[in-house]
Amino acid sequence: GSQTATLTSLVTGCDSLATLNVTENPTLTSSTDTTVCDTELPFTWNGLTFSAAGSQTATLTSLVTGCDSLATLNLTVNPSPVVTVPNNTVLCTNENTGIYSFSSSVLGTSYAWVNNNSATGLSYNGNGNIDSFVAQNATNSSITSEVSVIPTANSCSGQAQVFLITVNPLPFVDAGPDLTLCIGDSVLLNMVGPNQYVWNNNTSNNTFVPLSTGINTFYLTATDPNGCLNTDTVNVSVVEESEAAFSVSSNTINQNSSIIYFYNESTGADDFIWNYGDGNTSYDYEGPYQYSLSIQESYVVTLIATSPAGCIDSTSIIIVSEEQDELVYYVPNTFTPDGDQYNQMFKPIFSNGLDPFNFEMSIYNRWGELIFVSKDIIFGWDGTYGPTGSKAMDGCYTWKISFRDQYSSQRKILVGTVNLIR
Repeated sequence: GSQTATLTSLVTGCDSLATLNVTENPTLTSSTDTTVCDTELPFTWNGLTFSAAGSQTATLTSLVTGCDSLATLNLTVNPSPVVTVPNNTVLCTNENTGIYSFSSSVLGTSYAWVNNNSATGLSYNGNGNIDSFVAQNATNSSITSEVSVIPTANSCSGQAQVFLITVNPLPFVDAGPDLTLCIGDSVLLNMVGPNQYVWNNNTSNNTFVPLSTGINTFYLTATDPNGCLNTDTVNVSVVEESEAAFSVSSNTINQNSSIIYFYNESTGADDFIWNYGDGNTSYDYEGPYQYSLSIQESYVVTLIATSPAGCIDSTSIIIVSEEQDELVYYVPNTFTPDGDQYNQMFKPIFSNGLDPFNFEMSIYNRWGELIFVSKDIIFGWDGTYGPTGSKAMDGCYTWKISFRDQYSSQRKILVGTVNLIR
């Protein structure tokens, strides 16, 4: 307001009027809203310190007017999100990972992640959950991705959390090259290595498997100590085999007839080799052959027949020279008791000169154990042993044959070996 005062001069004694006009400035107030992250506490403002959310008022004095004003700060504190990441995982190459999901107690949290090794099949960075991908490893040892996840909510970033994705390589597996075999053959399913190997139908490794005509497909699965699996395939084609057979115009030769005509009765073959038993051979299909009588007392003639696919079969006939009344015999060196109709039994072949009532044949295994005895020239060894007829293993066996020569009445003992092949 305004007031007037009357003032009297001490010098002149005159009065004067003095008026004072007073203006009152009001107290100023203000209010401010601010939001911070909990990582920014304690928060300082105009001399005030906040250790938590809330409101505080500061008194401020103007340097111009000297008047006080009141300033209030309303502080909101947002929590920093804490991310929960998946557990560390160990995978095999080519395995689907599944989705890697992240979570937080703070609603609306977003996630940014960084990967330090993209060789596992995961990209170097991304946002949000990690979608399923196919694990990769092009090396021979384990590789690992270290994935760091940073959560953000309400503009506040939380502490990064890390989890690991390890990818193991697949075990080495090689079932071998594709094969073409003949009927009656078997194949050895075998894979050598540090892992566990199983063939299809749970066939154990290192096993002989019989084959059927056509294409036989075998799958080899390798499992390493990490539980990783790898598979390879081999195809074994089984083709028709040849069957060697022939007949002769005569089983004997003499001074009057030294020519034998050989008739080829083979099937499934297109290539032939004749071995006439005197050191001479021929590649003819069939035909006559003349022997020299003075060379030897008998001749084992063998025909080897080969199919277009390379399957080989052979058969033999003994031609005897009638000039010599001497013992004539032939002992095979191989037989194949595999269940077909050919070459199923091992026994010597005598064309003449054997006393059938004085004959004995013994078979011994590689350890010298007696496994078979026959005293009948008709009864040979079928590749089994023991009272239950167990099948003998493929391999070489020793035979001992004793008999009496009808012409000389001498008892002979012969020893040799025979190969058993199934």
